[in-house]
Amino acid sequence: MSSHSHISDSSSSEEDEAHAILIEAVKSVQTGKEDFESATYQTIEIGLPPKQQLDELKSEFEGPKFPKPNHLRPKLNRILSCSTGNLQKQISKLKPTGLRPVDVTIRQSLPADEWAAKKKLKTQRAVLKNKIKSGWEVRKAIKSLPGQDGDNVCANNLFLEKVDSKNLHLVEALIKTAKASPLVELDVNACNERQKTALRIAVENEDEEMCKLLLDNEIKIKDALFHAMEQNFYHGVSLILQYNNCIDVHFTGDSFLFPSGISPYRFAAWKNKYEILKILHQHNHTLKKAGEWYEGIMFAWESSNNRKWHYEARASPAHITLLNEMDNRDPFEECMETIQELRVQARLEPMFHERFHELQTQLEEYMCNLMDEVRSSAELSHIFRYKYIDIHQSDRIRLVGKDAPPIIHYHRSTVADILDDACDMKLYSFVTHPYAQLAIDYLKYRHTPFLHSTKNFRDRFLKLFVGLLFPILSLCYIFNSRSRMGLWVSYPPISFHCHMVSDLTFIAILFLNMHNNLSKRAYLGMAPETLEIIILIWIIAIWLREGQELIKRGFRSYFNDWWNYNDITYIVLFSAAIICRLLDFSLHVPGEDPIYREQWKDTNYLLGAESLQAYGYVFLVLRLLGLLKTDRNLGPLQVSLGRMMINVTQFLVIFALVIFAFAMGFTELFSFYTTNAGKMFLCNQTGEYNETLLKDCEFDSLPFNHAGDSLLVLFWAIFGHFDVPKIPDEGMHSFTWSVGYSLLVFYHIAAVIVLINMLIAMMSRTYEETSERSECVWKFNRTHYWIRFIRRESVLPPPMNLIPNMIFLIKRATFCFQNTKCSRRDDDEELESDENKLGSESKGGIGMTSPDRHQMKSIQRDLALQHLVQRYKYKFLLNDKEPTYNVEASNCKTGRKKDNVETNRNSVFFNV
Repeated sequence: MSSHSHISDSSSSEEDEAHAILIEAVKSVQTGKEDFESATYQTIEIGLPPKQQLDELKSEFEGPKFPKPNHLRPKLNRILSCSTGNLQKQISKLKPTGLRPVDVTIRQSLPADEWAAKKKLKTQRAVLKNKIKSGWEVRKAIKSLPGQDGDNVCANNLFLEKVDSKNLHLVEALIKTAKASPLVELDVNACNERQKTALRIAVENEDEEMCKLLLDNEIKIKDALFHAMEQNFYHGVSLILQYNNCIDVHFTGDSFLFPSGISPYRFAAWKNKYEILKILHQHNHTLKKAGEWYEGIMFAWESSNNRKWHYEARASPAHITLLNEMDNRDPFEECMETIQELRVQARLEPMFHERFHELQTQLEEYMCNLMDEVRSSAELSHIFRYKYIDIHQSDRIRLVGKDAPPIIHYHRSTVADILDDACDMKLYSFVTHPYAQLAIDYLKYRHTPFLHSTKNFRDRFLKLFVGLLFPILSLCYIFNSRSRMGLWVSYPPISFHCHMVSDLTFIAILFLNMHNNLSKRAYLGMAPETLEIIILIWIIAIWLREGQELIKRGFRSYFNDWWNYNDITYIVLFSAAIICRLLDFSLHVPGEDPIYREQWKDTNYLLGAESLQAYGYVFLVLRLLGLLKTDRNLGPLQVSLGRMMINVTQFLVIFALVIFAFAMGFTELFSFYTTNAGKMFLCNQTGEYNETLLKDCEFDSLPFNHAGDSLLVLFWAIFGHFDVPKIPDEGMHSFTWSVGYSLLVFYHIAAVIVLINMLIAMMSRTYEETSERSECVWKFNRTHYWIRFIRRESVLPPPMNLIPNMIFLIKRATFCFQNTKCSRRDDDEELESDENKLGSESKGGIGMTSPDRHQMKSIQRDLALQHLVQRYKYKFLLNDKEPTYNVEASNCKTGRKKDNVETNRNSVFFNV
């Protein structure tokens, strides 16, 4: 009985001792009761036989890898030496409140279950070991900390050191110890000597679990998000944004690592980090619109800084790629819109002009890289919005007979509109891209391949012959624009040569009229002749052609072409001359005694008409220079001439100021000597002015009478047409003459030596730049010119365009006769409706309406653009590969080779 009670007392004492040991272990590790006890129970809660369970626990607790105090080792051994029943009782008594009951029911398991249980046990033991080890190290470190006066520097240093060493469990134990013990003052937002926070250190180490632990303990983010984006730590960026989306965050402070005032989205776009931009977009980050230049003028730095980072982000290829994927934005239109805004902004803020110019080049290079990803003719046709006729459809089109379907199948108002806008914006690299040139050549010769051959003599003769047929081809189009012969004049090469021959014919008529006037004696009120009436009709037809181009191209695009100003000038001059000629004919009725030229007054209308017509000849013949820009050899020379004229205009502005300054000086000095009294003084004569006394005088006249005469004299002096006045006798205002001669010397130095040579240098540089990139200049100018004929801005040449299309008139008359609303569609749109039937039938789309076809074209183009963007993304943005730009295309813009094809994004406005 006594022995039994002794055994029970000993078992109860062992249970109390085990309870005390576990409580002491919990206190020693300082990791939190619930976490530690739960891990301890779960380690024991396994489905193994009792013998194997106890043996593994013994080996684990007795092993050298398990850190524990030496005074606890014998007590734990006694607990493990107990039987299974006593162990279950001890554990059930030690179970804290709120934990689930521990199930240590012994069960027989399958081999797979036993293997899974062993693996689970191993994992749980590892977790328990790390927690206890970390807690024990923390406990030892805490004892050595100086706790007086609230000094927590050592705790912060230990915390940052363990974060840097990626010791997750020790950091977790230290944070929980600081929360549980008032003796430990730990600042999780502390920084080391290099101003790095714990979260930044974890980000630099790319420690995802550590970042999660720190964010769960409400650490401040500060600049950790920017560092995560800088290091492409995608999981870290996602964790930070899940904790705080940072939508209104902007980088501030004195750190030199990141630009001040930049937002996360702008930073990622500036660095061209597509995947990070996508993560930011998933957390509702967008590129916010920047304020106008006049907004926030009292805070000039802040507003300017906001705008420049806005355009840095907008010019990012990653940002434009993301817009296409998420919002289905057209990348080419987005690039051109941004380029247009950058040019406006560069004029408003000239201090950033150079950087804005670099961003424009970056966008144009992105457009060229997208064009490099084209993989088929169909994709190219979708990009430039034209109908590509494949082999199967072309076989069907080449039917013979009156019922043969028309060939062309695209809308002229949208064909190559991207190239047209690019030409207006002077995007040389994009316009001269090989695939863009391929599209232009296809649109030119798709129906007339016989006009594009390698035999130069045969090719030129055939083109001239086709041009001479423009009256016949025009009549065929007028009577039946849907016939095969009627469609010929609408094809771009044939239309171009017909217009060229028409202009040459007009010049020939003017030459014949001029030669005819030389053989006749002109008089007032002379009746108009046949050639003059033809010229009048031709001028009206030219006005109609220019009006059609203005309507179809638009006001802005039409007046962006400088050659249109030349056309308008000669048309206005000839029109004014015709008006003067008609006024003279209406006001003067020739009688028996006509008034010939010898009796005309200076204000006569015929003299005015001849003067206007003389200038008109000059501008008309200059129009032929505009036609030469399609020639491979003469085109660059024509461009050089045009740019030299710009140089001359710039030079004349400076020269006018210089010559006006000296003219005022000479007029001030010598205006007295041009008067009668001055002339008498120079000739040593006294009294009143007498011409007889001045006959033998050498100083009877001086050229500087007034400012106008001085300007003319100084202008002709540049070309050597000036005689230096002689110095009068001594004592006669010699100082004034000395000053005048010094002014004349300075004028020749400034005007003749400096300004003239500066003009020569400017013109030489212009010619060299054009000749260096002559191939590019030729491609660009011919593209700009051919688009007019591809889009059918003016089909019939003058004067045949004055005759209306018969089919157009018949349809309008029929509609009006049936009391229906007259259709606003012109003949081109009627032609398109019939041609669309061909495309829908060939594609299996019989019965499709026009809106359905346009919607289908839009969908196909969007898909083609998405394919280009996806290829670019996987090739460059997701491959950490810098785009390789076309050297010829890059030289096309600047005329100089690039030393580095990289856009140099990191050197923005200051070194960061």
